[in-house]
Parts: sequence; C-alpha cells; structure tokens
Amino acid sequence: MGEGKAANRPLEEKESVRWVDGFANVNALPETRLTDIADREGDLYDPFVEAPCPESGADWLIRGQYHDRRLTDGRTLSEALAAAAVLTTITFTRPAGHGKPARPVEQHLKAVRVTLKAPRRPDRALSDVTVTAVLASEVNPPPGEDPVQWLLLTNLPVDTPEQALEKIAWSLCRWQVEVFFKILKSGCKIERLQLEQREHRKPALAFYMIIAWRVLLLTHLGRACPELPCNVVF
Repeated sequence: MGEGKAANRPLEEKESVRWVDGFANVNALPETRLTDIADREGDLYDPFVEAPCPESGADWLIRGQYHDRRLTDGRTLSEALAAAAVLTTITFTRPAGHGKPARPVEQHLKAVRVTLKAPRRPDRALSDVTVTAVLASEVNPPPGEDPVQWLLLTNLPVDTPEQALEKIAWSLCRWQVEVFFKILKSGCKIERLQLEQREHRKPALAFYMIIAWRVLLLTHLGRACPELPCNVVF
C-alpha cells in the first residue's frame, strides 16, 4: 500500500494514525459486523498492520492508489491482475463534468487474492498483508480519453461476479457520504457553530444532519425526477 514521505516517522506522529484509530473504533462496536470504507487516503500500510482484521471483527474496503505493489510471490499486483480472468462486465453512463460530456462506459471486473510484500522500515519490521484486489477497468475508451478505472482493496474474498459487484456498490456509497458531509460543512456550516458544551452540540448536530439529509434527497430527486412538482416534498 502507499507510502508517503513520512514513512520513517512513528505511527503516532503520522496522519495515517487516524485510519488506524477509525478502524479500531469500528472494530470495537459490539454485536454487529461492519465494514470500514475509505478513499485513497486510507491506502496506507500501517492501518492494516496495526489494526488487523480478525474473523469476528470489522471488515475493510479501500480505494487503492494507482501505483504498483510487490507481492511475496515475486510478481507485481498489476501482473497478477493482468493474468486474472474477467469475472463480469458492467456498463454505465459517466456523468458530464470537468468540461467533458457524459458518455457510456464499459468495464471488466477482475479480482485476485494476493499477499503484499511489506515495505522496509528502519525502525521496525512489518508483516506481509494478504488482501483481495478488485480492478474495474474500462474496455475500449474513446480516442483521447483516459480509461475509467478503479482499484479496490479489501480483506473480504471476491470469488464471484456478485461479490465483485457488491464491493463496487459499497465503494460508490462512500461518495454519497462525502457529499452528505460536504453539505453539513459547506451548506450548513456546522464548523462555525460556537457551542462549547456537548449537551448543546449534540442536538444542534442532530438537527443539521436531518437538514443535510433532506438537501441530499432533494438533489437526487431533482436529477432523477426533474418534472416532479415541489409540493411533493415542501
């Protein structure tokens, strides 16, 4: 997994400790099985060495960074994925954005179970980590267009098309969570609340979370049902 310039610093002094703590908090919740989902910032080696996933603990799924990784069998991750069979094919329309029009996308889904070779650290030895890599790679992108490609890493097995599609769907849900918190921060401006006591902050946050949810719902309704009259929701 990705290594930054601060690889030789103690974990407690690195930003990646947030991902270790976040996984530990999810893992500590009782009587339920949860999945910790992260974007590329979570693609670090430390969290999955410091917070391993036992059979009874939380699962994890992260969006991988686009750099190759050495495996314990001598190959690279890209070589292992290139040799893997296609599990299934998906098609969707990529929405317009960044000055580019919407266009259809066709992707092949592949998955491999591999063991990543641990990076060398001068201060301590790290263990190798076994992960499942899921690659969604566009087939025949238009001339001049970069292929739409996603790399996901997870502790869970992915042996069937249904399992691969499930992991893609989970990862896409994370973006909606990002949009929800963007509404909370930029729209509701909750970070500007000058409430010092917890008994005041908690009801305010609960109230603004309902507002953010409704704004997100209206956004989806406006895109999916543009002719819907406003009195349906107001």
